[in-house]
Amino acid sequence: MPLAINLVCTRCTDQNHIALRRWYADHVHLLLAAPELRQATLYRCRQPLAGQPPDYFCMYEFASLDDFLAFEHGEPKARATELTNAAAGRSSIEIVQRTQYERWLHRKWPAPAKKQGDAWRLAACFENEAGWQLDAQRWLADHLQALQGCTPLMGAQVFSSEGQAFMVLDFAGGDAAVIWQLLQDQLALPALYGQAQSIQIRWAANAVQWQAWAR
Repeated sequence: MPLAINLVCTRCTDQNHIALRRWYADHVHLLLAAPELRQATLYRCRQPLAGQPPDYFCMYEFASLDDFLAFEHGEPKARATELTNAAAGRSSIEIVQRTQYERWLHRKWPAPAKKQGDAWRLAACFENEAGWQLDAQRWLADHLQALQGCTPLMGAQVFSSEGQAFMVLDFAGGDAAVIWQLLQDQLALPALYGQAQSIQIRWAANAVQWQAWAR
C-alpha cells in the first residue's frame, strides 16, 4: 500500500513562533506513543510563491490510510489532544488545513556537481478536477522529469486525495521564484506522455525543514 500522510497546515496567530515550536515538539512527542505514526516533519514556509501559504506545515507519515484511521481513533491520539489542547503555546496556533493523502510518485536524482546555493524545498497544494488517474500521473511525472533537466531538482514526491494534490520538490540551490516560474512554464507545454491537465494552485511556498521526529 502507498505511503500516507496527514498534512496539517497552521498559522502563528500572535507571532510567538518560539511558543508554537515548543508546543509542536511536545505534541508530536506524545503522538509518537501511537505505533501507527512512523515520523513527523515540521516545515516553515519562508517565501510565498503562490496563493496564501500557511506559516508552517507538518507531514505526519503512516504506512497506509488504514494506519492513519487507526491512529486517528486510537487512545494515544486522544490522550495527546487532551494534554496539548490546554497546554502553553496552543493559543499561538490556528489550523488552516488538514488533509490526508496517499503518495503515488517518489523520485530522486543525483545532486549537481557544482553547488548552486543552499538546498531548499518547494511545497505546493493544488487541485485537478479530473482527478489523479493514470493519464494525469503520467502528465505530471513527465513534466517533472523535464524540469529536472534544467534545474537542480534532486527529489520529488506527489500525494493525492481525489482531485486534491500535495507536491514537495527538493532542490540543491537555485532561485525559488525563478524555478517556480520555470515549473509553471513547463506545465503549460505539451507533455510527451499522458493527457494535458488543468490544475488550480491553492498555494505554493519555499519551505525549510524546522524539526523532524521519528521513533
